[in-house]
Amino acid sequence: MKGIIMKNRKENAKKRKTKINVVFLPDKLKKKDLWTEYAGDISVCVFLFAGIIISLFSMFQIPAGAMVSALAGLVLLLLLFSFGNKRKYALFVSGIMLAVGFLLLILRQKTLINGLFLTMNQVAEAFGTHTHLEMKLYEISVEKSQYLLCYILCWGLISIVAAYISYAAVRVRSWLLMLLVCAPLLVLNLVVGISPQAPATVLLLLSVALVFARIHVNGRRAEATRGGHRYGMVLQMIPILLGITLIFLGILGAAASSGGYSRSDRVRHAAGWITGKIEDIRYEKSKTNNLPKGNFRKLQPLELKDTPALEVVQSKPMSLYLRGYVGSEYTEEKWEDLEPDTYYKERDLFYWLNKDGFQAMNQLSQVYGLETGEVESISMKVLNKNASSKYLYVPYELQTKPSQLEDAQVWGDVNIRGENAGGNRYYEYQTSVNLVRIYPQLVQDIYKLTDEMGQQITTYKKDESYYNQFVYDTYTKVPDKEKDVLKACLGVEKYTGDSEDGISHTPYEEANELIMGYLNEKITYDETVSAPPAGRDFLSYFLRDTQKGYSVHYATAAAMMYRYLGIPARYVEGYLLTPDLVEEAEESVPITITGKEAHAWVEIYQDGIGWIPMEVTPDYLTKMERPNFALSSGSQEGDKGMEGEGNTGDTKDADEKEDPPEDEKQKEAQQQSPWAIALSILIGVVIALLILMLACLMYRRWLLAKRKAKFLSTHNRAAVCSMYSYILYLLQHTDIPKRGGSHYRYLPELETVYSKEYAAGFPEVIRISQKAAYSEKEIALEERQTVEQYLDQTLTTIKKDKNIWKRFQMYWIKSLY
Repeated sequence: MKGIIMKNRKENAKKRKTKINVVFLPDKLKKKDLWTEYAGDISVCVFLFAGIIISLFSMFQIPAGAMVSALAGLVLLLLLFSFGNKRKYALFVSGIMLAVGFLLLILRQKTLINGLFLTMNQVAEAFGTHTHLEMKLYEISVEKSQYLLCYILCWGLISIVAAYISYAAVRVRSWLLMLLVCAPLLVLNLVVGISPQAPATVLLLLSVALVFARIHVNGRRAEATRGGHRYGMVLQMIPILLGITLIFLGILGAAASSGGYSRSDRVRHAAGWITGKIEDIRYEKSKTNNLPKGNFRKLQPLELKDTPALEVVQSKPMSLYLRGYVGSEYTEEKWEDLEPDTYYKERDLFYWLNKDGFQAMNQLSQVYGLETGEVESISMKVLNKNASSKYLYVPYELQTKPSQLEDAQVWGDVNIRGENAGGNRYYEYQTSVNLVRIYPQLVQDIYKLTDEMGQQITTYKKDESYYNQFVYDTYTKVPDKEKDVLKACLGVEKYTGDSEDGISHTPYEEANELIMGYLNEKITYDETVSAPPAGRDFLSYFLRDTQKGYSVHYATAAAMMYRYLGIPARYVEGYLLTPDLVEEAEESVPITITGKEAHAWVEIYQDGIGWIPMEVTPDYLTKMERPNFALSSGSQEGDKGMEGEGNTGDTKDADEKEDPPEDEKQKEAQQQSPWAIALSILIGVVIALLILMLACLMYRRWLLAKRKAKFLSTHNRAAVCSMYSYILYLLQHTDIPKRGGSHYRYLPELETVYSKEYAAGFPEVIRISQKAAYSEKEIALEERQTVEQYLDQTLTTIKKDKNIWKRFQMYWIKSLY
């Protein structure tokens, strides 16, 4: 009998041993196939790394010779993958790379810092040519022959950072890291317009698709190791990978225009629609009018509501044009802002103009002050009730420097915009008396001023001559297909400024007669018209087909006609502070401007004094005071410029303009030391990472709270299933690896890792959970309490014998409980 018992014990022990071996079989499979795992990861990682580096080089125009710096990142990737899962060796390699970086920073500090400055200048160049953002340029203190070496050292460190990011994204299989890598590049591409070349974009998108494939395969690896065919999974991934790649290429094709890799009309339309919706949310309260802000596709029958738009308080009531939206460049679908690179190319000009105190939006008041010696100031407060808060509504007579207005951003020489997320709804400024109605007199008097009268006059004349040239170069452009339309309407050839008398444009009075004569004779004022058909050019459709419209139509046509005749012009939308509103108004008493005072008009550049609103809409000709053109005689004939030259508005050749000295131009950019700049960048990165970590933590805590809420369900069956699922989740994310098959297979490990006492209660919990999941019998309250007690026991057990760091990980990082 004793022999039989011993034999049975040996057989049972053998069975238990066999069972345990089966449990650990997947780990053996992993070790066996480790080389294929790493081969796939290395390939994907190199693709991702190459996509990031080549995209950055392409987007910011880094010299191709500096591409050799990417070898540092490739070497790091190979070293990291060579050590596999040996974390201590990987950390050792990381430490060595960091030490090399600090050593370079110490030994070649000047070269490395200049490489950083060169890179930042390239970034500034890219942003400057694609946005209105003008970033500081840094002075380079090495010879040009050293530039390539500076780039190589700087981008060697950048490639190391990119290699670490690529390695982490691929090895961790984290979509969060992929988002961290790709989102900035995507935003720069689609929103800012800084786009890499097509091959770089394809490479980056393909690498993202490959990472997605690795994440998908990793998620299904457990199934494969339990008997599924791993190569079958690879075959499943091929169509998915091809599909993702085709989608990415389709997006790329939609984003690329036929003329090259730039944003196409479809992308611009989509971006414009999204931007419009966002702006409506940010800046609009209750719309007071439906003027389209220059977008002809949004035209509808005119609706001007008697809803308060602005509330203004003046120390001396005065009628004024309040300028808001300004359209600078005509397209067949809408008025647009100038391309950002226009201002960027002329940044030296505007630097010196601002330094001399010359600002296009203060020009009328400045001229009036030069002529009279003193200017009467009117205090004006504006409360924006329902008008678009994107713009600050200011008069042409503005005295306050735009840069001195709070929460405001000066938009080139065009308008002023609110900086806050919701725009700017309250502001104060100083203005002069109504100068628009006497502007012909200002024109006549400005030419009487001589340099002998003072340095201010000399400086103004010089600055105006430079700005005059920019205005004529920029705001007299007419698309070729519009020239035939305008020629047929006005009956004259486009004015080119090549006349024998040296006049650069059609005389103002003659231009006014031509334009007003045509509009009054051929066009019918009609507020019921809508947008032109899709694909039709607005100007051609208005002047040739319908010949009906309201202020938007009149102002657009007049602006293009003035340009055709050689006179700089822009389209404007804003509000009229009419004589009727101020007639009986008292000082410092609010005046309400409603949507009925919303209007669109054209503004022209009057040589010598600046931008002037011109009224061309029939129903508005008597709403504002009319200028007395008889006051200026010869000054209306053509462009004399402030230097007395009658050529094309550019009183000096562009090549003769004095470039700002490099030391003065970049003086402000050198206030911070290289160490301070590097520290600022490091602090910014750390803050961004902390914010990202906090967001992840909050998201995980929210998921945990959502899971625990199910434990309180009034249905015992649902509560038991949720609690049992949580028990398995806790075990599998602490000490017990996930196993396939029956849950009873966890028992041996529960005894080994924890205790027999803890493992003894597990079968009963399994029985209750299976009953809840598969049986139609009701779950008793006692059974629910059993599972609850075992859940509490599980939480106590997994925390037992854990050090502080492990508990910190479990609670704050993994959010297990």
